[in-house]
Amino acid sequence: MKNRWIVAALAVSLALNLAGLAAFGLVRLRQYRHQQAFYRQLRAGAKGRLAALFEEMEPKMDSLRVVYWDARRNLGTLGLEKNPDPAKVESLLNIIAATHREMNREIYQGTRTVGSFYPPERREKLRRRMLDVWECPPGHKPRGRRFRHGPGHRPPPPHEEFAPEPPEDEGR
Repeated sequence: MKNRWIVAALAVSLALNLAGLAAFGLVRLRQYRHQQAFYRQLRAGAKGRLAALFEEMEPKMDSLRVVYWDARRNLGTLGLEKNPDPAKVESLLNIIAATHREMNREIYQGTRTVGSFYPPERREKLRRRMLDVWECPPGHKPRGRRFRHGPGHRPPPPHEEFAPEPPEDEGR
């Protein structure tokens, strides 16, 4: 009798898990089909120009991301040093700021170019999505797909030996 309840509980659990996976798959499939239906409606010339535009933009953004994250990694390494060179720190901060500015410029120009291919209703969706990204209030994450944090990797784990030095007691 006890074994029957265990088997029944496992069967119910398996059924619920499969139902959840199926529901998730259906939602993703609908999103994919909706997106594909939009791209099928584009004229053939527009499709080719969009594909060429994306192929042109992607290497630029990837190279900018690599420079940006390398500079941030180097800045983090300098932060672990006891007495980092202030000129090197300032240089890395300038590289990070300039690269970030250039990445934003590329995103802005690319979005404007891509939006020019879209019909007005789809352009409005793109505009709302960009408002979510560009005007996201502090402390909130934009809705939709999550953005990458660096070129294909997570930030490094905290350094075990790094800990802020305790303040020296001047009274002793």
